[in-house]
Amino acid sequence: MLVVGDKEVEGGPLTVRRRGEKDQQLVEKAAFIEQILQEMKERKI
Repeated sequence: MLVVGDKEVEGGPLTVRRRGEKDQQLVEKAAFIEQILQEMKERKI
């Protein structure tokens, strides 16, 4: 699930927490999109 708030829309980094994990990490939008596209290509998601 992806939740996008006002801060993310304004251009800040994304705070990402993967399902089943407690830790969060800051990720730039471009890096997040690249990671998701790669996981889709590898059929991980």
